[in-house]
Amino acid sequence: MSYGLTTYGSIAYGGPGSQNVAATTESTLTPTTTRAAIRDALVSAIEALTPKSLRSKGFRYSRHETADFRVWADDNDNAVFRDFVIEFDDWSPFGVSDGLIQRRETELTLIVAYPSHWALYAKQGDSRRALEDVLEEDLSQLVKTIGIHGSGNYPSGSCPKLDQTISIEVGEGVSFGVIDVDIEWYASLA
Repeated sequence: MSYGLTTYGSIAYGGPGSQNVAATTESTLTPTTTRAAIRDALVSAIEALTPKSLRSKGFRYSRHETADFRVWADDNDNAVFRDFVIEFDDWSPFGVSDGLIQRRETELTLIVAYPSHWALYAKQGDSRRALEDVLEEDLSQLVKTIGIHGSGNYPSGSCPKLDQTISIEVGEGVSFGVIDVDIEWYASLA
């Protein structure tokens, strides 16, 4: 007599008369990832976007990690058009752990810089409003990429949650588009 493999809790039994008794856990079936892998996947997805307007300059991940991005952008306002960073808050455990994996959650923040050189954005008319139009277009495209509708851009074992906040910070030299997204992922404890 032959029986298929049946799972009861965390132990798999092959059934009566079977020599197939294997210890297995749900975690062997659950993919895990890291915040670095999440960041790298989102950076690739964002850099691959083609903006709807002012297409000559796409999105570029800023590698100036030695300073606060907003301060660096203000000091380099001629060079920051659509430069961005992805930052994470501290993570916290979410739910229970089986000792091999842990479900975690945190807030991811995407910050995109736009120099306040009004002539850059205006074809004619009100150039400040033109900057706001470009920001709105870009943020709409970005939230589709990293928000709940962009879950396919996250590595396996992670996903965005429904909570997201979009804001525009208008400054003297540089304005910023900011998207906050709550995310969760499974991390390996091994």
